[in-house]
Formats: sequence, C-alpha cells, structure tokens
Amino acid sequence: MLITPKIIIHVGLHKSGSTFLREKVFKVICKSNRNILYNPPEILKILNEDFIKNLVKKKPINQKNISKKIRIYIKKLSSQTKKIIISEDNLIPDYFFSHNEYDLVNHLKLLKKFFQKPMLIIFFRKPSNLIKSLYKQEIFTRNYITFEKYLINSKKYRNLDVKKLSFKRKINFIKNNFKNSNMIFFFENNKNNINKIANYIDKKFNVKKINHSKKINPSLSNLSIYLLLKIKIFFKIFPLSREVHNQIYNYLYFRKYYYLKYESDKLKLFIPKTWNFFINFLFKYFNINFLLKVFDIIFKIKIDDKYIFKNILNSEKISKLDREYERLL
Repeated sequence: MLITPKIIIHVGLHKSGSTFLREKVFKVICKSNRNILYNPPEILKILNEDFIKNLVKKKPINQKNISKKIRIYIKKLSSQTKKIIISEDNLIPDYFFSHNEYDLVNHLKLLKKFFQKPMLIIFFRKPSNLIKSLYKQEIFTRNYITFEKYLINSKKYRNLDVKKLSFKRKINFIKNNFKNSNMIFFFENNKNNINKIANYIDKKFNVKKINHSKKINPSLSNLSIYLLLKIKIFFKIFPLSREVHNQIYNYLYFRKYYYLKYESDKLKLFIPKTWNFFINFLFKYFNINFLLKVFDIIFKIKIDDKYIFKNILNSEKISKLDREYERLL
C-alpha cells in the first residue's frame, strides 16, 4: 500500500526568522534524513509557474490543474519518502500579510487544496517589532527616510499598512481552517519554536546542533541608522566623490565582512585629495587596523529606541496592536 508523504508548508510571516529556519533546520534535517525532502524542484516549479506568477499578475488560478500536477509528482516519489517540506519566500507574497487580509485567507485556502491535509507552519511577530524591522529593511535598501515619514506613508512601502496589521483574525482563520494541522508560533519564543519544529519533522534530530546565537540576516543597528541619516544631511552640505560616498555607506552596512578587508594603500584610493594630509597622518602614526577595530567596538554601543523610533513609543494605535498580540501569546 502506497503511503502518501506528509506535506509541511512553511509560509512566513515576513521578518520572523524564515531564512534561519530554512538554513539551520530544514536543510540540515534533510541532509541527515533521506526520508525527508526539502523543496523538491518539481513542486517548486509547479507552484512558481502556475500559482505564484498568477498571484503577482492577478490572473485566475487553476486549482484543479495545480493539484493534479502535484499529485502526479508525489505518486512518483519513493515509498521511503515520509515527509516533504515546502518553504519558499514567495509562496504567499509578503504583501498579503499586512495589506490585504482577504487575499491572504484565499491563498491559504488554495494551498490547502493543492496538497492533501498539509501541516501549516506560520510565525507571527509583535507589531511594533515587526514595524521596526521593516523600517530597517527600508533603510537597508538605501531609502534614507526618517521613521516618522515611514509611518505616515506606510501604505507606500512594501509589506506595511499599520491599519491592517492586526493578527487576531488571521490566527482565528488558520485555527478554524487548518484544524489539527497548524503550527502557529510567535517570534518572541523563537528558540523553543524552532526546537519544536525540528522535533516534529524528525524526532531523532539532535536540536543541540542548532546554533541559535548566530544570526543569518542581522539587521542594521540603531547606531548605524542614526549615522546613515546624519551622513545623508552631511553629504548634501559637503558633496563627496561617489567612491567615498559608497565606501562610507558600505562600512555602515557591511563593516564586519567588507571594510576591514581593505589594506591601507587600497583604502587611500577612496579618500579625496583634500583629506590626504589627515589620512597620511593617521597611517604614519597609528595602526589603521587598530583604528578600524576601535570603530567596531564603538558600533557595539546600543542607542535607545527612543532616538530612532520615538513615534512608535507614543502611538496608541501600535500600542493597542501590541496589547492585542500579547493576549494571543
């Protein structure tokens, strides 16, 4: 008798540790257990071409055709395949989580129809922390706006509409439509969440192998954001060459991986001639690598949220969303 593999679908939520879960849990488990498949290319191809592309283009989705294709592929799998994990960034575009609840609900229903009784894994995050994280991502894309402007024009920016950020109805929908087949987690308990997911997928997997201390996509610090916004003003008053401009910003973004690799002579190439005297003085009397290490220590200084996110601390709307979220925990 052919046993149908258990389908596990992970759909986010945005900025809730999805990359860590894929890299440190799903991929690692599947390497150690050949009976578990992670993101089979054939299924991803079906979902991308027949589901996700039509979602983005707002075209009709042929649910029966997609279900049939997936069913045919699963039948071809070895009888030893016990579980299939599907986790893809665009499985449901992040836009639907915070902009259009109706679309999110409909597309979760479609995913349920594509597969036979899938287990849905979904993460939610405290609204205020989610908004902060999304703002940092906006800065990371080099859109240097203040947090105040970001909140006021939240509809213009990806994945954020503060008025539609309530998760209560979304969670109730999932509980009602994925009865006994949902794993709802809250980002604030991430270590325990990940251990539970790993144990559910493979009880023999040693969760101690998971390094929770190492982040996959570390976000910008408050200090980096503060300096980036100040430097933006500085550049307007004192224009610098494009090369210098990029070097300064790259240091603030990637200092641990990028800037320290430059040797003194290479670093000089990116400094304006008017600064030569000052730079030559530094190179002559100081160890530049030592200075850069000092900068790294300085960047570990933590700036309080009130200097960057003061509007979020005073917003009754966001405080109300946070209180509602905390009651769901």
